[in-house]
This record gives sequence, structure tokens and C-alpha cells, in this order.
Amino acid sequence: MDFWIQTGSPEARDVPGVVDNMPEAIAEMYPADTDRMVLSWNGVPVSLVYCEELQVMVDDIAVMLARLAEGSDKPVHVRWGPSGFQAEWRINRDGDDLVVDSHWDTVDWGPADLLNKRSRLVVPEAHFRSEWLKVLRLLVDDIAARSVVMEDTLIFDQVRAVLAAGTLPLASAEQIQRGARIPRTTGNTVEFRAAAEESKESGAVLWAVDSAVARLFTGHAALVSQLLGIPSGIGADARIDGEALREFCEVALDRYGRTDQGIERSLTVGFLATALELLHRAGHDVPPTVSAEQRAAWTALRDQHAPQMPR
Repeated sequence: MDFWIQTGSPEARDVPGVVDNMPEAIAEMYPADTDRMVLSWNGVPVSLVYCEELQVMVDDIAVMLARLAEGSDKPVHVRWGPSGFQAEWRINRDGDDLVVDSHWDTVDWGPADLLNKRSRLVVPEAHFRSEWLKVLRLLVDDIAARSVVMEDTLIFDQVRAVLAAGTLPLASAEQIQRGARIPRTTGNTVEFRAAAEESKESGAVLWAVDSAVARLFTGHAALVSQLLGIPSGIGADARIDGEALREFCEVALDRYGRTDQGIERSLTVGFLATALELLHRAGHDVPPTVSAEQRAAWTALRDQHAPQMPR
């Protein structure tokens, strides 16, 4: 295979106190002298240090995979920013393959001149994505195992959503028979719809969203559903089951208010506001909470968030 990644078995240390975000967690958790990640590009190995290069790259990796998950024919452009790994990739689709045209500026732990001579990479998309997903999985698992506490979990939540979206089940036989996709797309948008009666082709459009955001939202829903042990009511074909979503939101609001930070990393405010607005458009109010004040606060947040969700 012309492209592969070896994550190694880096030592993960305990991180005292609270760090700012996921990149700082990576920088603090992995020592400089532990196993490195090795990336092989057309037979040329490149070594990357977790606490240096990977802590800068993690956000770009998640964004790259989210863009690829859209399934769009538009090129995906990546500019790697670490001081020891400065390169530019332009990724295009060719059937089931990805064609990556690259330019390598600075590579501390690899031969940039040879990489530039072998600048074009052709690799099966499924393999390319799976190699990067295992890197994100290692980072998330180590952070969880060390119970690292972060002040800002935005990147961590995005990475977990990308991981969840990367392992979503394929469409069911019933969905395939009626032409469903994951998610159902119209142009560059995804239409989330209320569950329709069997006699109808489709339900009312509740949210027409950019496909990248839709994929992350669906992945986040799958992740939270797994944590809560209850179906989200958000179908793989972008359908919304109002009653199931109402029960899901009720459990999520309850858990959000009384559980530790480990759960709250996934039950983010933005995700819940989005789910509550979908619930509202499906004809359901914010579920009852412990106090009327909390319910009023969630209602206000939902209403504030609604203009960001075009129909």
C-alpha cells in the first residue's frame, strides 16, 4: 500500500489540573521521547512527534475527514501547520480513489526533496480515511483513559463526532429500496425531515443544512445516543422521529444537569440547542427539567440558536 500510518504505542501520562483544550492535552500527555507516529507516503516514511506535530495537526485532521465524509466532488485543501511538518495537500476524488497532490516545505523527520519527487499519491478513499481515523481513536482513547479535564472541549467534541460518523451503519435494505442516502442530500445540503406517514414520500423539511455540518451532527447524535443508552430519533436517512427525539432530549437534559464532565464533553450546549430546535419544529416543546428556570433557559437558548438553522 502506498499510504499507511503506524500509530505506535506512545506512553500516555497523567495530566494534572485543567488544560485549555485538546491540543494542549496532547502536548501535556505524551512525552517527547515516546513512540512516534509514522506516516508512509509512496514508500517514504515520515516521523511525527505526538506532543509537537500531532497536537497542532489534530484539528486539521478532523476537518479533513469531515470534508471527505461529505462525498462532494470539490477538492479538499489541507495546509499542515506544525513547524516540523509544513506541507500542502490538495485532495480530489477519482471514483473510489483519492488523488492527493502535495508540496512539502519543511519536514524535520523525513526527506522533503524525495517527498516532492513523489508528490502525487493515489489511494483508496476508504483506506485513507481509516488510517487517519485510527490516529484520532488513539488520541481520544488516551485522553479518556487519563481522565484529562479540558476547559474548552470544542475540538475534542468535533473529533469524537468525526469518529462516530466514520463508523455509522450503512443504509438499511428498506432505506436503499426507497433510495435513501446517508444522509439524504439535495445539492450541497442535507434535509432533515419529520417522520412521514407510510403513504407519503417524505415529511416536512425541518432543517436544510450544509452536508459537512449534517455529518458531524449525525455523528454527534450517534455518540450521545451510545452514551445515554437510548435511540436519538435521528435516522440515518435524515428523518426525525419526533417522539423518539423528545425522549432522547429529555434524558440528555437530565444527564447534562447532574453528571460529571466526561459525559458533558459530549452533551455540548450547541448540540443540545440544535436537537431542541429540531424537536420544536417537529411539534414538541422543551421537555420538563428539574426546575422551571432551567427549562426557560434551555428554551431561550434554543430560540437564540434557531436562526442559525435554515430550513
